[in-house]
Amino acid sequence: MPEKNTKKASSDASCITMLTDAEKRAGTVIEAAKKRKAVLMKKAKEDSTEEIEIFRKQRELSLDKLYKEYSSGQETDVLHLEETFEKKKALMFEEFKFNFEKTLDFILELVNNVEPRAHDNLVI
Repeated sequence: MPEKNTKKASSDASCITMLTDAEKRAGTVIEAAKKRKAVLMKKAKEDSTEEIEIFRKQRELSLDKLYKEYSSGQETDVLHLEETFEKKKALMFEEFKFNFEKTLDFILELVNNVEPRAHDNLVI
């Protein structure tokens, strides 16, 4: 019987050694997988960040194009309105200077020649 126990003991020892080696290899494989996962996650994050940046730039260019397309007419309209306003303002100032005396006389005549009377809506 001792011979069987010796065989079994050596068999058990070799099994334990095999299990230990298998655990070490598994640990190595798991560590390699974790490192690979970390590298892939980092690359995926960089790629997604790059794609987001490209998309953002495309949208900005598209919006800039639309802004220029629809606002270009406004700038010319604003310039035209400003020119027209300045011309009319200058014309009114000239007319004011030309008619100043007549206007002043008319206003003074209205103020000085007030006829006191009751308003039509006043019921007595």
